[in-house]
Amino acid sequence: MSNTTPAFLTGSRVYGIPREDSDIDMVILVSENDSETLKNISDTGKYPIQFASLNLILVKNQEEYNRWLLAMRRCLINKPVDRDTAILIHKQVGITTKVHLSGRL
Repeated sequence: MSNTTPAFLTGSRVYGIPREDSDIDMVILVSENDSETLKNISDTGKYPIQFASLNLILVKNQEEYNRWLLAMRRCLINKPVDRDTAILIHKQVGITTKVHLSGRL
């Protein structure tokens, strides 16, 4: 795996209204190889990548990473943000992947 990997926390624990069972979401910029490594060692061995209550949102290019960062910042401005509003904000910046939006944010 790479020595330096840009990452940040996002989701209800950062800007929303977390439930007791809410997980911790982390966006991480990774190469295709690192993505496969993380998938293979994760709790489920498949996407989405989970390690206990940590949910990794893997992005593979700077543009996608920047969209996630922008969405998180927009959510922070309006903190606390409910789930529906968070999904809308993510869609507004171009994040439409079903795995991300149908699961936990």
